[in-house]
Amino acid sequence: MSAFDYQVMRHLDGAYNVAQWYLGNRADAEDAVQDAVLSAYNSFPQFKGENARAWLFQIVRNRCLRMLESRGRTQPVS
Repeated sequence: MSAFDYQVMRHLDGAYNVAQWYLGNRADAEDAVQDAVLSAYNSFPQFKGENARAWLFQIVRNRCLRMLESRGRTQPVS
């Protein structure tokens, strides 16, 4: 198992839950998490932190906010 798999991939369910909360749509949440994981993978060599879960969730959050902004909404769907 690679370091990326161990530190990041085990948090996919939680990342999906965060995206689902922000976006309120399964397909959009899946897209946001996929984009976030790709971004995390590409940035992982520079990752120096100790909390990969918080780092991944921040990337997911930012991706979701960008998606909402592009739709003209900035508030999460409740």
